[in-house]
Amino acid sequence: MAAPVAEGNGRTRAATGGPPRTVMVVDDDPAVCQAAVRILEQAGHKVLTASEGEEAVDQFKKRAEEVDVVLFDVVMPGVGGEGIHREAPRVKP
Repeated sequence: MAAPVAEGNGRTRAATGGPPRTVMVVDDDPAVCQAAVRILEQAGHKVLTASEGEEAVDQFKKRAEEVDVVLFDVVMPGVGGEGIHREAPRVKP
């Protein structure tokens, strides 16, 4: 099990060796979303979630500056992964 690691300067880094990141997880399957959240949080990352593509795009537009990575399901009802993939670079190149 991974956990955040405290550095001597009082800052925290992710158990993966780099700084903690903010990851947006987008999946319409609650079990998959929960598993991803648990793994990422245990590794020291902050996690935002959305259960469908339109919600993810709206959240990303509002919080683009803090989101480092978007992890999304490609096949979802409505706006799927391809729509997120098209829209995200328009918001944060």
